[in-house]
Amino acid sequence: MMTHKQRFRRIVIHAGGNDVRRKQSEVLKLQVAAVCKLASTMADTVIFSGPLPSTSSAEAFSRHSAFNRWLSGWCPRSGVVHVDNWSAFWGKPGLIRSDDIHPTLAGTSLLAKNLALALNCSARLK
Repeated sequence: MMTHKQRFRRIVIHAGGNDVRRKQSEVLKLQVAAVCKLASTMADTVIFSGPLPSTSSAEAFSRHSAFNRWLSGWCPRSGVVHVDNWSAFWGKPGLIRSDDIHPTLAGTSLLAKNLALALNCSARLK
């Protein structure tokens, strides 16, 4: 395993939607766990920013929702801070562009606020 000389206070990892589309949920979970484990060797706090809601299809919604639910349980058990963007964005029109993937300017602002809150809260815990 690589050794890292520089240590960071916090590392933020954000979940996109591409890996969920591969239809390999268990592989995705193993990859998230591995990335977070590696990040924890380099930082005091690991923050995982969860996916944004996707309603482009029933399958996309189901996969993203299931991944977010898994994260909400796995992160606390694994010592990773979970940013629940799903709850923050769900049912609030105007936050996701018409492509049903990318946030609008208002959505980007909300995402930034969610991350800032997680960063500030994790700083107080240390």
